[in-house]
Amino acid sequence: MTWIKMLKNQSLSFVGWPGRTHDARVLTIPPLYRKVEEQGGYLFVRDVSRNVDGVEVPAHLVGDAAYPLRTWLMKGFTQHRVLDANQWKFNKALNSARIVLEHAFGRLKGRWRCLSKRFDVATAFVPDVVFACCMLHNICELNQENILLE
Repeated sequence: MTWIKMLKNQSLSFVGWPGRTHDARVLTIPPLYRKVEEQGGYLFVRDVSRNVDGVEVPAHLVGDAAYPLRTWLMKGFTQHRVLDANQWKFNKALNSARIVLEHAFGRLKGRWRCLSKRFDVATAFVPDVVFACCMLHNICELNQENILLE
């Protein structure tokens, strides 16, 4: 078994779904979704949780309106015309977090330009290439490597 396949098996990744598949659909496909639900809403180990005013708050995923509202997945308020000041402030903070995620994916695609164009590899290898790019990108980010611009 290659190191890519071993990492993919350990991380419960979902590399390989067609780009047109909505993220919310990929999210609900087992085993990740089922695992989080079985763990009582804990996506990560409990060490990542924070205590806020005496309430344990686990780490959450951030999604848009298309995602299902779960105890471990935050999404904004959708009734935009009737939001009070606190709900509007929450949506603004949540959208700011989503922008950080968008920038992270932009950095990934900037570092690995092959992710932004048609792949010239056999279809069977595309998930491995995407996964390898993600893993190598994370290593580069941890080591504060610059993205080389042409």
